[in-house]
Amino acid sequence: MSKWILGFWKIKPVPRNNAHTSKRNYDRLVSEFGFAGSDRTVRYYVAKRKSELQIEKAEPYVRLEHPGGEAQADFGTFQAIIGGQLVERKMLILSYPYSNAAFVFVTPWENTECFRKLTDEFQRFALHYRFQPVFCNPGQGNEKGHVENKVSYVQRNWCVPLPVANDLDQFQKIINQQAREDMKRLHYIYTNASWVCFALRP
Repeated sequence: MSKWILGFWKIKPVPRNNAHTSKRNYDRLVSEFGFAGSDRTVRYYVAKRKSELQIEKAEPYVRLEHPGGEAQADFGTFQAIIGGQLVERKMLILSYPYSNAAFVFVTPWENTECFRKLTDEFQRFALHYRFQPVFCNPGQGNEKGHVENKVSYVQRNWCVPLPVANDLDQFQKIINQQAREDMKRLHYIYTNASWVCFALRP
């Protein structure tokens, strides 16, 4: 597990965002090795090893309140093995702070033009789905903190170890399955799974 903590998995060096989290360590121990212990045991071990390895701790953040219909969008960079080659790809992350649900779309490039000004196409898109876009200032991640954290979460939990696919279509299917499984998790505040909070959002 120490190698997982350091982020080594077949290809070295693995970027920091592809390093294993305590949750990912626990999930893999259960699914790949039949681990019968608790996640608390794994978290204790990971914290102890990180301290010994002098790996920095994540900075704390303050949770904000969000209405049920709010969504945040941002791009993230991810690595995967596509067609036998290590490649970097962009993903558009759409997160829902109230339910903690997220949808991820693999894209060949990052194009933020429609998110910085109201193009005709984007206005029609907003009118069709009846939502009001609110634009953040460039480089101000604190204005959309939930999706900023979700990008990191997806990198560390859905893309560790590096996904392996024949092409981008298969890669998208892998990510879609990860999203469906993730929505089964209990919400960190409410007693329901994320998909229930998403369906019943006020």
